[in-house]
Amino acid sequence: MQQQAVVQEVGRVIEGRWQWELVWRRDRFQWEHDQYNELMEIIALFVPVDTADRWLWLGDRTQGFTVKSAYLRMENMVTNRRILEPV
Repeated sequence: MQQQAVVQEVGRVIEGRWQWELVWRRDRFQWEHDQYNELMEIIALFVPVDTADRWLWLGDRTQGFTVKSAYLRMENMVTNRRILEPV
């Protein structure tokens, strides 16, 4: 539904604060609620401003963006998370 939307189309400023208005194509399953809450905590830190966008990839400063650098960065995030979270 909002897969091709830009930030401006998935939220708005209400009383001086950015509010996300995400629309999902289906209701979340019970097991997805924690993931949804985690996503909302992460994106709550983002405050959009009315300026031109630009892309900047910090995963590999020498070559720029590559699929390999994205994969390695995500793999590192998952590995670190598993080590830090209790089983």
